Amino acid sequence: MATYQFFTRKKSYTCLQIDASDYREGESQLLEQGFEKENFLITAPEVAEAIQKFRAVEQCRHKHQSGAFDFMFDKIAFSSER
Repeated sequence: MATYQFFTRKKSYTCLQIDASDYREGESQLLEQGFEKENFLITAPEVAEAIQKFRAVEQCRHKHQSGAFDFMFDKIAFSSER
């Protein structure tokens, strides 16, 4: 299982695997480009599943458009483990 940090800018997003050796460098570059770090991590066996989970969160955000929704997901790690 890998853990991913997502970064957003307007309608764009990308993610980095947090245990990758170049994570800090990638994070710095994204922040310099104006991306914002999301307040939660997503755990998944592969990046494709992490992206699916991130898109689900984004759909819920747009549907509810609530600060309370963001509060609920602050510091939550989404995991595929059952």
